[in-house]
Amino acid sequence: MVLKDQVFDLSTSINANNESFNDVYIDSGSTTKNITSTIKGGELRGYLDMRDTKVESVLDKMNILSGSFIQEFNSIHREGFGIDGSSGLDFFTPLDVTVDHYADNTGTAVVSMTNASPTTVSVDEFEIVFTSASSFNLNNLTTNASSGTFTFASATTFNIKDGFAVAISGTAASGDKVTFSVSEDAASLMSVSSTITADGQKIAAGATTNGDGGNALLMADLQNGLVFNSVTWSSESGSFTFDEYYNAVVSTIGIESFSAQAILRQQEGVMLQLNSRRESISGVSIDEEMIKMIKFQQAYNASARMISIVDEMLDTLNRM
Repeated sequence: MVLKDQVFDLSTSINANNESFNDVYIDSGSTTKNITSTIKGGELRGYLDMRDTKVESVLDKMNILSGSFIQEFNSIHREGFGIDGSSGLDFFTPLDVTVDHYADNTGTAVVSMTNASPTTVSVDEFEIVFTSASSFNLNNLTTNASSGTFTFASATTFNIKDGFAVAISGTAASGDKVTFSVSEDAASLMSVSSTITADGQKIAAGATTNGDGGNALLMADLQNGLVFNSVTWSSESGSFTFDEYYNAVVSTIGIESFSAQAILRQQEGVMLQLNSRRESISGVSIDEEMIKMIKFQQAYNASARMISIVDEMLDTLNRM
């Protein structure tokens, strides 16, 4: 990067807190500084926003969609009966909890979690921010809302947010952070339970042991259930169906794509006008320069003719 008469080297380094993507660094001679967040425009900012914001947002929504479908479907399937009389089984493999500790944490706390309630646990992404060695604030990163303050004893299991069984060992330092979710990569990892794939008679299609198919109708009707609010899963109190939530995600992608293309065309128009103004001041026009050459050539010819006439007049005067 060049700034007046100074030259700075740019480099990249892995960010362990951002899925091991690279951050951008600048070398000022004695120090190397992370400037990823201070890049405000240009093609590089566009790539960073697409990588860290746009694509990540769509993936989060699809994971929430998949995680919510797994839990809603399993909840209904558990209430039904298979041909062999079995009941209380999950159709899809229940979601596991993914826990990520920030790479720059200074404490030694290790947070472990299990999904203690597969049909009620929230599919949102959460963040623990430790305020002391025995307390933390819980933030919902999906809804950008606070989920309360908690105290704990080391190595003691306790529950939070409708089904997360939490155990914390080691010593936390104030400011340390941990993120967790059951829906991380749910869209790519969802699978039918091995119990069901091994024995199709355990599919709980019946509402009773008589094999009436009533539960299969309930599972099919799930597509019409209002299980989402505008942001996330809200079982039995939502305003949108699975289909409407998915269509909203697709529509948002289309609208943002169209908006980006419109802004690009607008900026290209501005660039064209600026280039035209610059060329009108400092640029060279071949046609204009040719006209000037012809004008100067004619002026030179006229001057030469004038000199020739004056010379003839002087010769005439000398003879007289």
